[in-house]
Amino acid sequence: QNNEALVYSFGIIVILLLVIMIIISISKSKRLKTLQRINEVAEESNQLKNAFIANMTHEIRTPLNAVVGFAEILADADNLDEESKSAYNKIVQENATQLLDYVNNILELSRLESGKIKYVEGSCDFIGLFRAVIEEADKNGQNCVHAELHTDLEKQMVRTDQARLLSLFESLAVSTVDTEFYHSDITVKRVEEKSLLLVTVVNTPLAKERFENKTAMIRNEINAHFIHYFGGYYKVDEQAKQGPSVTFTYPYDVAGLHIH
Repeated sequence: QNNEALVYSFGIIVILLLVIMIIISISKSKRLKTLQRINEVAEESNQLKNAFIANMTHEIRTPLNAVVGFAEILADADNLDEESKSAYNKIVQENATQLLDYVNNILELSRLESGKIKYVEGSCDFIGLFRAVIEEADKNGQNCVHAELHTDLEKQMVRTDQARLLSLFESLAVSTVDTEFYHSDITVKRVEEKSLLLVTVVNTPLAKERFENKTAMIRNEINAHFIHYFGGYYKVDEQAKQGPSVTFTYPYDVAGLHIH
C-alpha cells in the first residue's frame, strides 16, 4: 500500500508539474503575443502619427499662405479700390479664423491626451443644454446649420463636465466656416436597460468625409475623448443610410428621469 501511495503521490506531482509547465508556457505565449501586439500597435500609432503630422502641416500651410499672401497685397494697397480691399480683408480674416480654430483644436486634443486638462464633474440637464445650444445657434446669422431636436424627454440629468458637454453640442449644431447649408436632425432616446442616452445627429458638418475637413476630424477626436471618459461611445459614419451621421451614448442619472 505504501508503494501504491508513493506511486500515486508521484503521479500527482508529475501532473502538477505538467500543469505548471503548461500554464507557464501559455503565459509566456500570451506575453509574447502581447508584446507583439504592442509593437504592432506602436507601429500603427507611428504611421497614424506621421500621416496626421503630414495632414496637419498641409492644413496649416493652406490658410497661412492665404493670410500671408493677401496681407502682403493689402500692405501695398495704394493701387487697390475699396471693393478689392474689402474682399481681401475678408479672405484674410476667414483664413486667420480657420487657422486659429485648427491650432486651438490641436492644442486642446494634445492637452486632453496628456492629462493636462481635467474634467470638472457636476450635475447638468442634458436635454435643456442641447435645446439652449440649438436655440442660440438659430439666432446666429452666420451659422450654416439648422438643427431640429427630436425627443420625448423633457429633462434628463447627467453627471458631466458642463463646459465640455456644451462644446460638444456646439460642434454638432454650429458651423460658420462651411460654404454649404446643413439641415440636421438630432434624436435623443433613452436606453433604459443600459441607463444610457442614445444620440443620433444626421447631416452634421462633423460627419463630412473624414479627411475632407481636418478641423472636423480633430473635433471628433476631442468629442470622443470626452464621451469615452464618461462611459459612452462615439462614432462617426459618413456612409450612414440616413445621411452622414454622428452617434454617441451617454450615461444618465437614473434618479433624474423626466418625460412629457
